[in-house]
Amino acid sequence: MSATEFFMKQDVFIDYLNHEIRVTSIREDDMHSFMSTFLSSIVGDVVGLAPVYGSKCRLTHIAIASMTKVLFITLPSTAKGKARRKQKKGPSVSSLQAFLKNSAIVKCAFEMDVLASSLFFDFKYRICKGKDLLSLGTPTNSRDSLEARYAALSDGESKKFKKHAADALFLNKEGNHHKPEKVALQAWAACCAASQPKTAESLLKLPSIDTDEFDAPTLGMIAKNIRDMKMLISLKPNRMKHELELQSIKGGELRALSRRYKTKVSRLEGSRVVVVTARKGGEDSTRILHSVDVKGRSVKLPIGKGLQVNDIRCVETVGQESLSALEESRSRIMLLMLQKDISHSGHPFVEKIWLPSNKPDWSAVPKVFSTPSIYFPSQRQLNASQKKAVRCILSEREADRLVLIHGPPGTGKTTVIAAAVTSTITKSHETATLWLISQSNVAVKNIAEKLAAVNFLDFKIIVSQNYHFEWHEHQYVKIKENVITSDILAEDTTLAARMLNGSRVILCTLAMLSNARLKEIIRCVPLQTVIFDEASQIEVGDYFPMLVTFRPTLRKLVFIGDDKQYRMPIPVGDFISQHVYKGLLKSQHAQSDPSCCRFINNAREVQVAIKIAHTLVELGKSFRIITPYDPQRALLEAGLKDAKLPWKDKCFNVDAFQGNEDDFIIISVVRTKKLGFLNDLRRLNVMLTRCKKGLVICTNRAFITGVASETLVGKLCQHLGDSSWIEERQFMRV
Repeated sequence: MSATEFFMKQDVFIDYLNHEIRVTSIREDDMHSFMSTFLSSIVGDVVGLAPVYGSKCRLTHIAIASMTKVLFITLPSTAKGKARRKQKKGPSVSSLQAFLKNSAIVKCAFEMDVLASSLFFDFKYRICKGKDLLSLGTPTNSRDSLEARYAALSDGESKKFKKHAADALFLNKEGNHHKPEKVALQAWAACCAASQPKTAESLLKLPSIDTDEFDAPTLGMIAKNIRDMKMLISLKPNRMKHELELQSIKGGELRALSRRYKTKVSRLEGSRVVVVTARKGGEDSTRILHSVDVKGRSVKLPIGKGLQVNDIRCVETVGQESLSALEESRSRIMLLMLQKDISHSGHPFVEKIWLPSNKPDWSAVPKVFSTPSIYFPSQRQLNASQKKAVRCILSEREADRLVLIHGPPGTGKTTVIAAAVTSTITKSHETATLWLISQSNVAVKNIAEKLAAVNFLDFKIIVSQNYHFEWHEHQYVKIKENVITSDILAEDTTLAARMLNGSRVILCTLAMLSNARLKEIIRCVPLQTVIFDEASQIEVGDYFPMLVTFRPTLRKLVFIGDDKQYRMPIPVGDFISQHVYKGLLKSQHAQSDPSCCRFINNAREVQVAIKIAHTLVELGKSFRIITPYDPQRALLEAGLKDAKLPWKDKCFNVDAFQGNEDDFIIISVVRTKKLGFLNDLRRLNVMLTRCKKGLVICTNRAFITGVASETLVGKLCQHLGDSSWIEERQFMRV
């Protein structure tokens, strides 16, 4: 048994500034030896909890606090923990699990939903009487905000705590700190907040999180959704360097234009700031901005006086962006499910997708309107498989309430959608509605253009103003009259009906459905049949908000995707199928030679990538360059430009290239020591699956075969073997 102890004093709560707290750091296996002393320190049956999350957002430590003591517990890896318990004498049931299930003790935490789900996801531990302190805030406060934490600390009075100390404690959010004293203080702050009179009274009314009351499949579904979301959120960058066209400085205000949508300056929320770095008189200086004025591409930055345009060296936003409306909605729904304020029980669509062993009951779901025949006024006739797909979409059978349509590239998926639309609006009930949804604005726009191509114009496409104005207006020229931007969405039903002008077909992204301003449009055109294009590109948990919010009107869901791929050469496609899609993705391609994929071992990725591009241009081949980092993308683009090679729309960040492809793809990995983005399977999958004829990966061999050997890129290297490697010196001589 090993334990370390230290004492700390807190600086958050004014009434406890000289309060001394003893912190004991122990392993979970030794917890039983300290429980008696800790339990005797609990006052009012309330404790605070705080987590530490490690690689892949796995729970690695947990702090448990009373008002005078904190246990900082190191949790084992699942495999090691099970092995050690078998060898070691001690309680057969984990002392931590026994404590968590003790219904006499109220456990409070900021983000208790994430902690409770992680306990089950990582260790199969359950918790009783868990209270989420962020649920004490007002509905106007995002649970992701510092304001929500202030509300939990205040007991109704802002003078109860020091704001700057709270900022320092929570600025990086719970779970991201690894220092025991910081995590211990978060747990103690949770205990102290919950012990205040008004807060304690509010907690009595707040629903508990009792995961012991859930069956394993349901709790597993919730925990998996929360973990997936946490991993995606954790991958958001904490620093964004902006590519700006600097114009002028007038009255201490820097005016500029954002060059790229991906690296544009956005309005500041939460703790995010813009940092402007300048050099004047040979010395660097920084100016921190807490507000900016953004309209489309135009940016106004209040940098103050004393600088000229030529002095500006760098403009970047520091701090992780706030949760999107979709992420906020998904997070709140998972919390409400854990608090049993809402339930999946009796929701046949949820059960059909996440709990397939349950037999769905469709009796409470509105009937699907009958559509007796297909109507598709196009010179291009539907083939047999397309007709079958359309009939499934139009079918009123309960077996067809949820339809999955496989459609490889070039098989006419968009045509099938168009035929379902024209048939429904022309042949079905006059109140029947259709919503056409995709993850990307480009995919939604493509569907709209297909409808227009068959002379069906009775639809509306709703687009985010941030995406449309001054950035992508040119994409919507053909369907300009059908576009409604989010900034002009009507705020009452009469105006919404006038705006829709009778249209019963609505197109938008899945994220747009979480926009609060959409409610009057939805009141006029309720979600009945919803068709999802490129369904495999949507993270499955992102469907939850739509399914829960629009449950009363949903009649039918149609998911259109692909279980075959025709894009990638067979060696790459087979590898991706095996390591990402469990062997379910089938490859059909003319290229089967493993030499279609090459690794180039080098330390000068930009120069090597430019050399490859030069070779491809000379051969008349089409190519794109992908990298995970925007600064590297800018260097690659500048390199192409300096080499007088085609450079516009040639270099992309991985996320910006999703949904695109080219004959030859050049990848600049950048990483040589730490894994970074290589931990993100989804982004790696996008990066490796864009080529139609060939793939060249510029990287460091020692890194890929060593530290990164278990990543998707490392496994691709192993799959192709040593013959796939080319040394930089060999290549650069060619």
